[in-house]
Amino acid sequence: MRKALFSLFAVSLILIGVDSLHARAVETCPKIERSAEVKKALQEKAIATYESMIGKKENLGANDSKEIRVILKSVGINSPAYYCAAYVSWGLTENGICNPRTAWSPALFPASHCINLKQKIPEPADVFGVYYNNLNRIAHAGVVKRWPRDGDYFISLEGNTNNGTSRNGDGFYEKRRLKRTAYKVSRWI
Repeated sequence: MRKALFSLFAVSLILIGVDSLHARAVETCPKIERSAEVKKALQEKAIATYESMIGKKENLGANDSKEIRVILKSVGINSPAYYCAAYVSWGLTENGICNPRTAWSPALFPASHCINLKQKIPEPADVFGVYYNNLNRIAHAGVVKRWPRDGDYFISLEGNTNNGTSRNGDGFYEKRRLKRTAYKVSRWI
């Protein structure tokens, strides 16, 4: 009973806007300089990990399935909760890439890891955040699969979304998004 109450408490903190109790301090994730070959290999491996979930849907209820439970557990949550940021953290962790390990989307965008979109083009496995005015914060996160130099759209891999614009959807999707919806982009690889 005590464990169930603690889990419910942790989930409620995440949903109302308090950083995940299980988030790793960003200071433990310094930027690492990698050769172009190593970086590309890590990006490809991470994208393949994220793609392994694409098409899977919630099937045990709202924000719940066998796969979602594994993803949430990877950030220390044992009950149904929003899982977009946990999906991002899970994919990085599965590939040995240091990250905040959190279900709280704003935690994925510390200044030390954000890129300036006017100076750099996002790369595969970079993390993007969508800002919601009604919540006054980033409230959805996903991963860049492809960011063409030209055009208004990019291809993303996302959890807890749908074919529309929901931040609380029904599964894992590859989506085509307007570049202007990416409020911030962070780089962990």
